[in-house]
Amino acid sequence: MDKGNIDVPDAADLDAAARRYCASKGWSLPDGGYPVRPADLHGAEDLRRAIHAVGRGRRDPHDVIRRHVEERARALGLTAEIPSDWNADGSLSRDGRGGGTGGSSGPGSGCRR
Repeated sequence: MDKGNIDVPDAADLDAAARRYCASKGWSLPDGGYPVRPADLHGAEDLRRAIHAVGRGRRDPHDVIRRHVEERARALGLTAEIPSDWNADGSLSRDGRGGGTGGSSGPGSGCRR
């Protein structure tokens, strides 16, 4: 399978072939969205960007996107990056005590920096 430009630093710059490759490996959603590559392919930065981009998702329900991002965080050993208000099922915790272990970067932000 063609890997396209899979090694570019910014996942936003992945071409269609690289996104298809990510989807085939389970590194992204089936349509190639929200790619979080392995650690040796900029995975930690992909994870941080995916966490911050969840609210911009329009095609997939946000719970589905959050579940995918959480799975990739576990695969990378970076679960501490997951916002504290994310539950394991992808839903958001109303009280800020979700299943994640990450902290908040500000009141109500739900994001860890």
